[in-house]
Amino acid sequence: VYEEIEKIFTTGIAEEYLGEDVKLVEHMLQCADLAKSAGAPDYLIVASLLHDIGHLLVDGAHEAQEAGVDKHHDVVGAEWIA
Repeated sequence: VYEEIEKIFTTGIAEEYLGEDVKLVEHMLQCADLAKSAGAPDYLIVASLLHDIGHLLVDGAHEAQEAGVDKHHDVVGAEWIA
């Protein structure tokens, strides 16, 4: 699983965050770091890390966001995690 997550985190879309200054993967890592710093249990740290993984799994996520199209990254991510 680690290798699969690493591969997903190093894709091209990982370099963007839908118009934000921070990269998507940086955002996800920041969320996990904040959860860890707050003393959250491991399962919440992992949830914080992977909460936007659906953006990395959806083809054309960046373009869809720019066009106002909801690609349902939350559903895609939840299905992938399951």
